[in-house]
Amino acid sequence: MTCRVEESYGVDALATARKDYDISSLERDLLYAAEDLGVIQRYIEQISKHIETARSTRLKWYVEFRREHNHATKHINYRIAAFQLPDITDAETRARRMYASIPYAANPKGSPSNPFLGNEKRLAIECAREMSEKYGGCEIIGNAAELVKPVKGVIVL
Repeated sequence: MTCRVEESYGVDALATARKDYDISSLERDLLYAAEDLGVIQRYIEQISKHIETARSTRLKWYVEFRREHNHATKHINYRIAAFQLPDITDAETRARRMYASIPYAANPKGSPSNPFLGNEKRLAIECAREMSEKYGGCEIIGNAAELVKPVKGVIVL
């Protein structure tokens, strides 16, 4: 958000205004500054109200399971991330993710920054299930979410 005084004179508006001795120009700048102050005060009030709304909004956990294709190397990678979204119906507002402190699930066979490779698909699916259970059985979304099918009753032989 820029103010009109800075737009007229630049960042060092006060030093520039002190060099100006045109009374009408200085009065206009004073009027602009007063209007800008009003806009800033309204902005502060609206943001303060929205902070209270955001604090009272319930957040819902999601696990994102993505399949990526590196066209240069022709490798398939899988990435798993947990994040929170506000539990509201407005789709545009919901699109703003609030990532938790865990950006991607660590591949136990590699370093934390490495994704799951294509031949580790089953391990990635299991990791997505475990992460979903860790966050209260949250929904698994993403372009690879259909790979994580619900586990049916296991038959022991």
